[in-house]
Amino acid sequence: MKVIVENHIPYIKGRLEPFAEVLYLAPEAITPEAVRDADVLIVRTRTRCNAALLSNSRCRFIGTATIGTDHIDLPYCRQHGITVANAPGCNAPAVAQYVHSVIAQFMEAEGIADCRLLTLGIVGAGHVGSIVERWARQLGFSVLLCDPPRARREGNEGFASLADIAAKADIITFHTPLTRTGDDATWHLCDKSFIDSLSHCRLLINSARGEIADNSALVDALECGKIGYVAIDCWENEPNIDTRLLEKAFVATPHIAGYSAEGKQRATAMILTELKQHFGWEIAIDEPALPAAGAAMVTQRLIADSYNPLADTALLRAGNASHPVTENHSQAGEWNPAAFEALRNGYSLRHEVRTHCVCIFGASSAQIGSVFTDAAFSLGAALADAGFECINGAGREGIMRAVTDGALSRGGTVTGIIPQFMVDRGWCYERLSATIVTPDMESRKALMEQRSDCIVAMPGGCGTLEELLQAITRRQLGLYDGEIVIFNVDGYFNPLLSMLDNCVKQHFMHSSHRALWQVASTVAEVVEIASTRHSHPIIASKYQ
Repeated sequence: MKVIVENHIPYIKGRLEPFAEVLYLAPEAITPEAVRDADVLIVRTRTRCNAALLSNSRCRFIGTATIGTDHIDLPYCRQHGITVANAPGCNAPAVAQYVHSVIAQFMEAEGIADCRLLTLGIVGAGHVGSIVERWARQLGFSVLLCDPPRARREGNEGFASLADIAAKADIITFHTPLTRTGDDATWHLCDKSFIDSLSHCRLLINSARGEIADNSALVDALECGKIGYVAIDCWENEPNIDTRLLEKAFVATPHIAGYSAEGKQRATAMILTELKQHFGWEIAIDEPALPAAGAAMVTQRLIADSYNPLADTALLRAGNASHPVTENHSQAGEWNPAAFEALRNGYSLRHEVRTHCVCIFGASSAQIGSVFTDAAFSLGAALADAGFECINGAGREGIMRAVTDGALSRGGTVTGIIPQFMVDRGWCYERLSATIVTPDMESRKALMEQRSDCIVAMPGGCGTLEELLQAITRRQLGLYDGEIVIFNVDGYFNPLLSMLDNCVKQHFMHSSHRALWQVASTVAEVVEIASTRHSHPIIASKYQ
């Protein structure tokens, strides 16, 4: 068995070697001669998988670590018994991050502070478009969705026509596949005719497929002022891009909208899973930590801080100067495709935007006073308003329930993490946004810590105290780097705080250990601490 893997695909080396001979080749080296004796090809978009490449090959499986399959002749593969696997949705959160980061930069440039003042038109509501929509609604945009195939399947309610978007949208973003025939053909969907029909579009974004937008028409629209801003990541004729559009676009990037570490890891995992099922190989597969559905909660600040597309724009504009023109690209002002490919293939993978998570420890007792449950409800609501996801122990009573109800009342997201035996006893709250069931208590605590940026301890019994003290200990040992907040509702933790002070006084702890936790007495103080990233405290050795 022989496998050829395009050498720019990450997270795959060493995974297939136990089962086959593996060659890692540059795209230009994946030739008919190279694939003649290959059984499997793992590629990206630069490798054209068609009769010219495959006619004399014994290849029977092609995996593309991409969403699209435009580069694969699917009818040819079907006719010749070649299984094709792709990675739908693998980089959807990354592309959504790109789109909203572009919008954030546009709003800053235009001095627009309120998303509610803008209407966002989304053309194509699949994996990417759905995340773009969900985040846009969270942020307050008015949203118009155009997706004719979905509208036919699901009914017209909730969907707009392309003409509606042209007439009403301030921002338009495309997220369709590239098709050239049929009722829903998308080749040059954004052409001169569409652009001429725009009423007041201020920003147009293409991070889907290059040929969806007529690049010359975009240049003309920018020159005459029909569109104020264009952001383009996918170009016609890549890597031979239009230098006029490169210079005039607000954002211009080398087809890297989906280039996140998590997206690449997700794509590789999906292809390895297909290989595992197809051949029965027991392949070790690493799943990314962040969900394929994208961050549960976002804010403008969270998105803007996660990625700045203007930095990549500057690199692309400067790239041509650092790559001397070739014999075939020697005319003044003509683009050198080597610059585009070098930036794309050497791109430093960014991380996707992730919801900051606050883990809340607290009682699951139904007998506690309302002063505690009221504080928990208010905290859940305030954290949701601040854009945090909440994590708790999934309890259906007491502080856990109140936190969940408070967050949900403000449109927030709450993930409950609970061991199986508690589920079996009926202790899990059914209203949670998501529930993760663990085999035991220890794995529950480990997962809570792993997923959280901040731990807040509210009043509770032995379980809460044990969780709090373990978190403090692990932070002391450098095993947890988030903040730890003791929410001292109604003075509940005063005896514990006195005990900790006594530990210092009696030299069981160093005085520097007090920096391992912070104490808050109000909901506002908790949110402020959770919202501010602090340096890890400098802790003296207990042996000093």
